[in-house]
Amino acid sequence: ELEAINNVSAALVKEIDLNALLDLVGAQMCKIFKADIAYIALLDEARQMIDFPFTCGEDLGPIRLGEGLTSIILQSNQPLLIEKDLDQRLLEMSATVIGRKPLSYLGVPVIVSGRALGVLSVMSTTQEDVYSQSDLRLLSTIASNVGTALHNAQLFTEAQQARSAAEKPTRQRAPFWPI
Repeated sequence: ELEAINNVSAALVKEIDLNALLDLVGAQMCKIFKADIAYIALLDEARQMIDFPFTCGEDLGPIRLGEGLTSIILQSNQPLLIEKDLDQRLLEMSATVIGRKPLSYLGVPVIVSGRALGVLSVMSTTQEDVYSQSDLRLLSTIASNVGTALHNAQLFTEAQQARSAAEKPTRQRAPFWPI
């Protein structure tokens, strides 16, 4: 676990580009958890939509906030571990599965400034009881690092935009000289 956290953390520190960062974390998630399906979801609050900038094992298009297990995690700010009896758990939560139905599901929120703005998730479509509390802690630690990296990327982008705006030449009027 420590090696996995160190590998992801070291890579996140070096990466500023958001898409490259998400690809890197997603690839590590697939490898570490040997997931049949893995994804990184990000909430677009303005549109109330959830986008999936990284998927492995299944292509997922945007969904509305309120749909699927990802929404439950985003709205509750809490991780979700379903080890078995997925249908019963879905019924209890009044939830649906978007895409292929897993037998084991683990999803954790990515917290930025105290709010869940994303989800990291890994799934097994072939076995129950694949993920444990230990896996939940590991994925939560990775999500915490991703949250910090997302916040840093956001600050970097805002700083670049501010700098760009400040460097734009201001239109100057010619001095007025009365004749």
